[in-house]
Amino acid sequence: MNPKKIVKQATKSASDGAMKLLISKEHMFRAIRKIRREKGFDIEDPKSIADINIAKLQQVETIHVQKLFFGDTGLVDGLHRSLIFTTTFLLQILTRAKGIIVDATFDVSFLYVYL
Repeated sequence: MNPKKIVKQATKSASDGAMKLLISKEHMFRAIRKIRREKGFDIEDPKSIADINIAKLQQVETIHVQKLFFGDTGLVDGLHRSLIFTTTFLLQILTRAKGIIVDATFDVSFLYVYL
């Protein structure tokens, strides 16, 4: 997702008063692009599921410096692919869960399931 989409989504419900306290959107966009370049994580949106750059996803870390990308099924029948994003810590929590709730209410080009 590009920086403009991230900022627009994050600020769409903010009040005018709250928006005045923020730095300008253009400064925010530049800061996001700079951080992405510095970390070597400047991924373009893929045109198809076959174009997803797994090597770049394997570099993604949380703010606590834990790897976030966990797995990839690869292409199945040339049409379907499942990518798993989690941390070892979250998987440990999941092993103690008595149930799992899956939310797929987002309108996205690919189906993401967050655990």
